[in-house]
This record gives sequence, C-alpha cells and structure tokens, in this order.
Amino acid sequence: MPKILTKNKVNRKKPEQVVAILAEKHRVSKRYVNMVISGERQNEEILADYLTYHEEHNLLLKSVRETVTFN
Repeated sequence: MPKILTKNKVNRKKPEQVVAILAEKHRVSKRYVNMVISGERQNEEILADYLTYHEEHNLLLKSVRETVTFN
C-alpha cells in the first residue's frame, strides 16, 4: 500500500516577502529594512514590527511557549 505523503502546509511568508511588507508599511526601501534587521541602521519601529512578526510565526517558539510555563 503506497504511503500518502502530504506536507503540513503553513502559510509562512518568505523573508523577502516580510521585508517587502515592512518596507511598504513604513514607506521605506527594502534595502533600508534589511539594513535595520542586520543592525546597520537603527529604527525601533521597523525592528519592533519585524520581531513581532517573527515571534508570531516561529513554530519552535510557539511549541516552547505551549510546553513551558513562564511566570
């Protein structure tokens, strides 16, 4: 009997897509967003949005939060 291989599809965006979304939201270039993420430039609003998105879509982090209780 052949196995049915189905991947668990997760609607995660590629890093380039996240950068494009942040650039459009903050009305800056994609290059500038990449520079903020890499630490070459400082922009707290862009970095906060990026980290928020990253935390929401990080499956490992979600699993740890569900398993371990933080007080």
